[in-house]
Amino acid sequence: MVAGDGSGAFWDSKVPDEAMHQFQSMIPLGRLGKPSDAASLVQFLLSPKARYITGENCVLNGGVSFRL
Repeated sequence: MVAGDGSGAFWDSKVPDEAMHQFQSMIPLGRLGKPSDAASLVQFLLSPKARYITGENCVLNGGVSFRL
């Protein structure tokens, strides 16, 4: 797991509301990621359903990289 630009202390306290809304408007899902979004991926990767997945980079960014 690598920490990224999810919601948290930095976003909650240092970014003006206008900048936050502008950033969120660039995310296809329309919101910042939550810790529970990452937890869902970890839960899946630890499950038997992911038994054939190895050495992958899973990007959780609400679709931002798709727009690039």
